[in-house]
Order: sequence, then C-alpha cells, then structure tokens
Amino acid sequence: MRALSKDFPQPDAPRIRSANRDNKRGDTYLRTLLIAGARAVTARSGKSDWIERLLQRRHYNVVVVALANKMARTAWAVLARSMAFDRSRWNPLEPVAP
Repeated sequence: MRALSKDFPQPDAPRIRSANRDNKRGDTYLRTLLIAGARAVTARSGKSDWIERLLQRRHYNVVVVALANKMARTAWAVLARSMAFDRSRWNPLEPVAP
C-alpha cells in the first residue's frame, strides 16, 4: 500500500467545502470595488446616521459589507428601472444637502 501524504486527500474521501470560499457568487472584481468604495465612505469624517448606528452595534467590516450591499442593490435598481438616482429615496431619514 502506498503512503498517502496529508497534503493530498484520499481519492474516496469527501471534499470538505470551506464556508467562505466556495459559495461566493458574482464578479470578484466588482465585489472588490464595492467593498473599497464602502470602506472609503465609512472611513470619511461626515458619516451618515445610518452608518453611525450600525457602527455602534456591529464590527467595522460588517458595516462596510452592509454598505457595499446597499450600494449594489441601489445600483441594480437604478439600472433595472432606467430611472435617475434619487438621493432622498436612498436614505429618507437624512436631509439632502443642497
């Protein structure tokens, strides 16, 4: 019998899937851009009340991903409906600065 290295799984052994690596969907580059943009918005000085409230309850990276998700959904809605972006509908709790 041949000795099996621990670096190579046995042929009949089931493959154990990583919870974070195998199930990401979508364009990796677009996801990276959305996360970078959300991180920049979160880090800037004039944060919104929504971001501030989330930062009080959640970890910084969780807030960044939540904002990236919100930005992605907003971009999809604008493109899918062929409508102009309306900032007051995006965050109705904050007044729109002139």
